[in-house]
Amino acid sequence: MQFRRGDVNVDGRVDISDAIASLIFQFRGNFDAPCREALDFENEGQVEITDTIASLAYQFRSGPPPSAPFPDYGKVREFDLFDFNCERYDVCPPMRDTHEVVRIEPSGDEVEIEVFSTRPFLPRALAPILCIGTQAFTRSGSLQNGSLNSLLFTLTREEFEAVQDPALITVQHGDQCFLDLDQPTLYWDLWVFGVVTIATP
Repeated sequence: MQFRRGDVNVDGRVDISDAIASLIFQFRGNFDAPCREALDFENEGQVEITDTIASLAYQFRSGPPPSAPFPDYGKVREFDLFDFNCERYDVCPPMRDTHEVVRIEPSGDEVEIEVFSTRPFLPRALAPILCIGTQAFTRSGSLQNGSLNSLLFTLTREEFEAVQDPALITVQHGDQCFLDLDQPTLYWDLWVFGVVTIATP
């Protein structure tokens, strides 16, 4: 059977939900991990709190990624001493994150840009910024429904009209827009919406 290390809840991704599932498995016992080897983030032959810490460090502190097999899929090993069975890993093909610009519309002297992603924008403390080309916009907000999958950015008309040519739109964390989008350490802090033509509404 093929599996992906770190994907505890078997949804094709390694994200905050996997760290939560790992904690529930270790300390509450009411999560029946379908593929226990996926919990062994550090590939040390056992599941412990350091695996969860390493997962969080990878996602939010640019820590080392999970041990192989990752990011590719690999065969489950046979363990003699540990119950690392993999009863189910049926994510095939793996789920892909999708991101889209939902709307661009005027609001008085400002323009609102709403973006959506199937991967939640977490955590808010890391200050998500909207990047249109190389320009960063930090005035973000959440929608009234409290969804973690949507963000609302408000630009002035002047700012908006200055970037109306086709541009790559991304959401990143920090205080600047990274130009090298191939950096592996950026992956979990990067949402790429593609090249979008910005037209004055």
